[in-house]
Amino acid sequence: MQDFYLSIFTLIYLFYLKKNIFANQLLFAIYKIVLGFCCKVLNLLSNKVE
Repeated sequence: MQDFYLSIFTLIYLFYLKKNIFANQLLFAIYKIVLGFCCKVLNLLSNKVE
């Protein structure tokens, strides 16, 4: 399910921010790190609930 959301966010990101390539690569790297961190936190929280 997370891969599904990741692909949707990626498509939206690429669609809206494809003008400045260098800045976009930097933003996208930060974006992926933040998204990965959020996924890990959500996984930890869901594991604690179970």
